[in-house]
Amino acid sequence: MHVRIEREELARLTAHFLELAKHRRADTVAAELSRLRFEPYAPVRRQLLQVLRAVNRGRRAMGYELVSLEGLRLRRRIVPPFVEAAE
Repeated sequence: MHVRIEREELARLTAHFLELAKHRRADTVAAELSRLRFEPYAPVRRQLLQVLRAVNRGRRAMGYELVSLEGLRLRRRIVPPFVEAAE
């Protein structure tokens, strides 16, 4: 079993961020990336890095500032089992 972002969702995310990258500043795109709610398991991390690389390729071609890697959450939050979540 693999934990991954579904293909259609990944394509939608990539298209969204490529469009955003054409019209927004790098820090705005990074902030939007940081709001993604995917838990960064290794395969998901690779997919998110793939989106970031595509965004930066497009921004580089237009001569724009690149989006920093710091926008992505690359470490998982460790949550203890059997503990009720605070609301």
